[in-house]
Amino acid sequence: MNDGFDVKSGHEALSALADGEVRGAGEVEAALAHWRGDEQAREAWRLYHTIGDVMRSEDLAAHARGDEAFLAAFRERLAAEPVVLAPAASAPSPASTVNSALRIRRRLPAWMATGAAAAGVVAVAAVAAVLWAVQGEAPEDPGTLAAATGRSAVP
Repeated sequence: MNDGFDVKSGHEALSALADGEVRGAGEVEAALAHWRGDEQAREAWRLYHTIGDVMRSEDLAAHARGDEAFLAAFRERLAAEPVVLAPAASAPSPASTVNSALRIRRRLPAWMATGAAAAGVVAVAAVAAVLWAVQGEAPEDPGTLAAATGRSAVP
């Protein structure tokens, strides 16, 4: 297909595209360019699909006739719809952030704050106990620890 094809070859390209018989990206681009630039090409495209639908099922033929009426009614209803604009979102102020934190804290029972603090203390104590058990007795001289691990005491 050449770049300056006529209307007949443009409709043939659309027909091939509708049938899934295009041979390359260049043909697809040419057919789509023809479809974009010509109202008759868009009508032919719709007609090609209607013909294919009717060939597959007689029930679809009656449905295709109602497409234009449906689209016209839909366009009218859509044009009559009011446009709803949402207000612009504002950045939260520091005061509102603090208020949010306070509201969350007020929703929590008082025992939860106490329980959280106690859990933190228990966790620190557990880590300290494990470290103490692993290291044994802590050396008083950092050089002793460096000699035991094979590393320098000075970073």
